[in-house]
Amino acid sequence: MVAFPAPITANQPRMAEGGTTNRTRLIGQAEKDLLRARIAAYPQQPSTSDGLQAYRQQMREWLSLYPTLAKPTIESGFPLRPGTSPVCSGECWNCGKSGHGKDTCTATKETGALSAHERSFRALCTTILGRITNPPQATLVAQVYDTDDEFALLDDGFLSGQGKEQGLSL
Repeated sequence: MVAFPAPITANQPRMAEGGTTNRTRLIGQAEKDLLRARIAAYPQQPSTSDGLQAYRQQMREWLSLYPTLAKPTIESGFPLRPGTSPVCSGECWNCGKSGHGKDTCTATKETGALSAHERSFRALCTTILGRITNPPQATLVAQVYDTDDEFALLDDGFLSGQGKEQGLSL
């Protein structure tokens, strides 16, 4: 079971300087890191019978921690329905699929629309973290040579037997 502190309502009016309320506030790096941690706390499950079972367990845990929470917050996170796109991927906040936005989505509750909690959480994630269009990827390395001679690659003998011909292919 995942244990989190009770959430602070993110959209609650805050007292600004001078005693006035300010409904908008800047989100700091610590809050972004917390949101990323909450996303990771509920790993998105595959669209399989085992994945659905794990998702249902995540939902039971979330509901036991936050039974009266009106909508997910940075502090609470929320489990994502199996088979949907990851958060911050440009996905539709209504159905969780890619290729269209919530304004053009035709999904209804009967045809696969997400719960109000998940729609709210997806919107919160993208609003705070932004859309991740090009996640970091590993650099592919074809060959690694261990040598102290920085010009060894220029020596035809060093690469003998590599590739289809002798020497470097440029």
